[in-house]
This record gives sequence, C-alpha cells and structure tokens, in this order.
Amino acid sequence: KILTIHAVLPTFVCTCMLALMTAQFYGYHSEDVEGLILDVALLPALANPVLTLIYVRPYRAFVLGLIFNARKRVSVTSNFGDIGTLPKLSLSQR
Repeated sequence: KILTIHAVLPTFVCTCMLALMTAQFYGYHSEDVEGLILDVALLPALANPVLTLIYVRPYRAFVLGLIFNARKRVSVTSNFGDIGTLPKLSLSQR
C-alpha cells in the first residue's frame, strides 16, 4: 500500500505542474501560480517521510514510543549566576 502511494506522488506532482504551466501558457499570469509550482514540487518531500512513519510498522512503533513514553521526560533547568556570567543549563531526567 505504501509503495503504491509513493509511486503515485510523482505522477500527482507532474499532473499538477502541467496544469499550472498550461494556465500560464494560456495567459493566466499570477505570482500565486508561480508560487504554487514550487509548493506542488515540495509535496513529495513532505509527504513521503510522514507516510513512511505512519505505514511502516517498526517506524510507527518507534515514533509512538517516543511520543507516549511519559517515564523519560527531559526538563531543562537554568541556574543564573552573578551579573556578567553566562547562565548554566543542565538537563535532568525524571
């Protein structure tokens, strides 16, 4: 299923770019259309990693483990010293 989606994304991008180029060839000149061409080309780069993390079971388990693992929260604490010194940051695990 995920390989099919990955394979269709370039076709989707090419179709959208062809439609946008056709609109410009027929006289619809706009900054929005020029920006959409770049935005459409960016879609596979954004969608492929997200789809992989959702549909590939080991990746999904790892990400969900990171999100829902409430036992290992990392908090940042700061100790401010005298005026003119840099604050000291330390990481602590609960």
